[in-house]
Amino acid sequence: MPKTSRSPVSHTQMLRQAIDLQQGGNLKAAERRYRGILKASPKHSDALQFLAVLLQQKGNSQSANHFMQKALKVSPDNPVILSNQAEIYRLQNNWNQAEKFAHMALAINAVLVDPLVILGNVHHIINQY
Repeated sequence: MPKTSRSPVSHTQMLRQAIDLQQGGNLKAAERRYRGILKASPKHSDALQFLAVLLQQKGNSQSANHFMQKALKVSPDNPVILSNQAEIYRLQNNWNQAEKFAHMALAINAVLVDPLVILGNVHHIINQY
């Protein structure tokens, strides 16, 4: 009897599945997918950054920073990663770093909304509005 072979799932497909799982609230399954991608491709910047966001969602700030820093080493000029790092710092009440990374993201892409929101939130919290 011939074996049927399944075509391997690409990293792009796995990433899409992980994002869908994360957005659906299934963080455990999403984390497994991200880590699976990273096992095969340790410098996959999207998997690194989305894993960092997921870990921050779970309240694991130290690991979130670790993986976001790895994503930034791979893609230091990616404004979305810079913005996500700013948001992680904001959630950790690290206002100076949040502001710094939001400005870095805006320096690359001035039309991004998220870094502007982060800056507005930080300035509101520290009464600089």
